[in-house]
Parts: sequence; C-alpha cells; structure tokens
Amino acid sequence: MKNRKTIIVSLISSFVIVVHVIPLLSFLLCRLFGINTGIELKMFYFANNYAGNNGNTKAFVEVIPFIFSISFVELTVAFLRKSLLGSRRFGLIIISLVLMGSMILKVFYGTFYIIVGLSKREQIDLLSSSHIEFPYNLLVMVGIIFFFFVYANRVTRKIKEYIN
Repeated sequence: MKNRKTIIVSLISSFVIVVHVIPLLSFLLCRLFGINTGIELKMFYFANNYAGNNGNTKAFVEVIPFIFSISFVELTVAFLRKSLLGSRRFGLIIISLVLMGSMILKVFYGTFYIIVGLSKREQIDLLSSSHIEFPYNLLVMVGIIFFFFVYANRVTRKIKEYIN
C-alpha cells in the first residue's frame, strides 16, 4: 500500500506514452520525412493512417512506433541506472515493463493476423505490404519474433539488476 501512488502514476504515464505519445511522435516523424499520413482519435487512442500503395513506405510507417517504443524502454532503463532506490526506481521499472509488454503484444497480434492472413483487420502490415510470398513470410515472422524475444530477455536482465 505504500507504493500505491507510484503504481498508479507509473501505469497512467506508461498508458499515455503507449496510447498518445508514440503515435503522435510517429505521425510527426512521418510528416518530417514527407510521408502523407493522417492521425485520428479512435475511442481513447491515436492511430496513424497511411493510405498509399508503396510497400516500402508502408513498412517504414509501421516500424516507426516500434523504434519509438524501443527508445522509450532504453530511456527508462538508462534512468534506472541514475536513480536511487525508492519510489522513482519502482515507477521506472513499472513503466519499462508495461512498455515492453505492449510492444510484445503488438508483435504477437500482428504476427497472428499475418500468419492467418486476415489483412483487412488493423494489424502490423509490415509483411503484407512488402509482398513476401508464403514460405518466406513465415521465416521473416519467426525472425522478428526471435528478435523481440532476445530484446525482451536483454531488457529484463537489465531490469533485474535494479530489483532488490
């Protein structure tokens, strides 16, 4: 009960980062590179819309949120190194774990819909837009999942160092 306020503030801030900050930064970066994207407010979160036909550009638009998520996770882990034992460190651990969880959830959600072939749904269109044929798209998806497992393992090892 002592850390109740820290838990609530950490969950709210990680929710704001995942739902609002990362899509807005992705939209701004796309606009900076001259990619014509739109942003819309759905229920409670922002979503980037790209309606172009260029597969490489669409793949770039879909990868940008993952790059920002990895950046935020690395930033929180870097702040963990500088923080002293206390509620701030506890909050940073929660934020980094929630960010990692949301990133892994997005990867598995997109992987499932790419493998099943339901491309009309909202998904990670990385492979369906790059026109990779059947046996190779599964290999690429296994590679992406392996990358995220390795990355999640590395980050959790870093976080374990700061948990007493």
